[in-house]
Amino acid sequence: MIIKKLKLENIRSYSSSLVTIPEGSILLSGNIGSGKSSILLAVDFALFGLRQKELSGNGLLRNGEDAGSVELEFEIDDKIIEIKRTLKRIGKNVKQNTGFLSINGNKESLSALELKERILGLLGYPKSLLTKSKNLIFRYTVYTPQEEMKEILIGDQDIRLDTLRKVFGIDRYKRIKENSRILLSNLREQKREIEGKISDLDKKLEEKEGKLKEVEIINLSLGKIIPEVEKIKNKLYEKKKEIEGLENKIMVLNDLKKEFSINQRVIESKSEIIKNKEEELKAISRFIVENKDVEVHSPEPLKKLMIEAEERVKKLEKEILELNLLGKEEDIRKRGSENLIRKINELNICPVCKQNVTEDHKHSITNIETTTISSAISKIKELASKEVSLKEQLGTIKKELDRLREEEGSIQLNLFKKTRLREKKDSKEKIEKESARLKEEISSLNKENKELRENIKELESIDYTLIKEEFEKLRAQEKKLEIEKAGYERDMINIKMVIEKLNEEVEEKLKAREKLFTLNRFIFFIDAHFSELIDLMERKVMLKVHTDFETFFQKWFSILVDDEVLNIRLDESFTPLIEQQGHDIDYAYLSGGERTAAALAYRLALNQTINNIVTEIKTKDIIILDEPTDGFSMEQLDRMKQVIEDLDAKQVILVSHDPKIESFVNNVIRIEKQLGSSRAI
Repeated sequence: MIIKKLKLENIRSYSSSLVTIPEGSILLSGNIGSGKSSILLAVDFALFGLRQKELSGNGLLRNGEDAGSVELEFEIDDKIIEIKRTLKRIGKNVKQNTGFLSINGNKESLSALELKERILGLLGYPKSLLTKSKNLIFRYTVYTPQEEMKEILIGDQDIRLDTLRKVFGIDRYKRIKENSRILLSNLREQKREIEGKISDLDKKLEEKEGKLKEVEIINLSLGKIIPEVEKIKNKLYEKKKEIEGLENKIMVLNDLKKEFSINQRVIESKSEIIKNKEEELKAISRFIVENKDVEVHSPEPLKKLMIEAEERVKKLEKEILELNLLGKEEDIRKRGSENLIRKINELNICPVCKQNVTEDHKHSITNIETTTISSAISKIKELASKEVSLKEQLGTIKKELDRLREEEGSIQLNLFKKTRLREKKDSKEKIEKESARLKEEISSLNKENKELRENIKELESIDYTLIKEEFEKLRAQEKKLEIEKAGYERDMINIKMVIEKLNEEVEEKLKAREKLFTLNRFIFFIDAHFSELIDLMERKVMLKVHTDFETFFQKWFSILVDDEVLNIRLDESFTPLIEQQGHDIDYAYLSGGERTAAALAYRLALNQTINNIVTEIKTKDIIILDEPTDGFSMEQLDRMKQVIEDLDAKQVILVSHDPKIESFVNNVIRIEKQLGSSRAI
């Protein structure tokens, strides 16, 4: 990781400032309170955000401002990374707002938590070493305020040792042992469960053996009963065949009886027909005898006379009708004259001319109409006399016509009798032939029925009931054996199901027993060997870390403090042990420069050791030293030049207000503060 640029907006004493940071060694120079450490805090904030009790928003945001931001540009693995984090004042508190992350120009907006996770991934820092308040890797390899290193040296040794174990990754062995104890507890719990599970294994095996013996017994029983069932089945088959033969004969018998019955009905029917035919022949014979002497004359002369009589009747009826009509006309004229006389006699004033009708006029009209009435009466009498004469003639002619018709009917009847006589003679001949044929058929049917009766008598002698009873007895025996066999088979199925279930249980318990053997070996290994192995590994790794750390620590301390009488080393808890002229002295009794030198040496040794052990981190190329020379003598200040030169880092950033350091570095960024606002030059 190499820092390129840092832009601050309303951060502590900075209102707005852009700081460009080159590679090599760089000094942030300035008076006390000018804002040097604020740049380091801004870098820390840009990378990891706010942290409780360590880096607060109220401590970062410039007094009197409601919002601020930090933008940091740096390079990792040829990637240009840009981060921006923002602050916003909400009431009395200052909170982080959404920021952004840009990788090679690909920019995305992220929340504070998302930014933190992405940065940790880019820097290659293990998440297990990130607490809510501190990032130990960054603190011990890149940037640690000088007073915090002094606190590590004089603080609780257990806390220091636990912290260093985490940083060096040695605490993983402790976690492994703790996890192995948890695993061991779980394995023992599994062991107890398995032991409980397989406690009845022998019982299940015995039960399975018992069931297998039951199967053998059932197989023996089935071996006996199956041949019996087959034997009965064969007998049933034979008996069934015999019954089927009898049933076929019974069917034949029924057919014979049916045929006999049909023949009998046909004989009866034909006999009845013959009887009727004989009655019919008798009637025909009587008819022939009665009508053999009938004489037949031609009806034509009678028909001619009848036509003439009918024509005279029609003529007379027409003349009578005409006379009747003439009489009605005269009667109408008579009634008309009578009505006119009555009306004229009743009339006083003429309805047409409105003049009085005189008696003379009435008498004149009455005389005229009376003459008309007399004439009509005479005519009516004359017509009536003619009508009576014509009706007498009509009656005589109709009587003659009736006589002719009666005579014509007698002739027709004789003709019909003559025709019927011929038909009866033909019919008699046919009936006689039909009767003879029917008698022959009856004789044939009687002969056939005689044969049928003999066959029926023969078939009726078969004892079907006895054979059927024998069949039913055999079927009852078969059913009994089948039920017994089904019972054995059902028992066999149930037992096999039990055996199958027992097999599954036994197989499962045997597998569990194998697993128990494995668990026991595993438990024995963890309990007897694994913990000791982890302890040994931990001691060896700890010894290697301790040796490297102590070597680096002595190296850097010897560079900073040229005192052959003063020796320094580390105890098992990584606490510096100081010896002077054969006597151990406490860290607190060292001079201010010596204490600062010890803290800086410890800091640099820690940096080198972590960078060597934690290979995946991406911050090996940068180190930031905050006021590393506090309390140094002029001679110690001169020794800082060698320290800077010996640091194996592409970018070394120092914060100091001591101007002598300027001659030891490649670049100087001067921090000035004017009117309460800081700026970088």
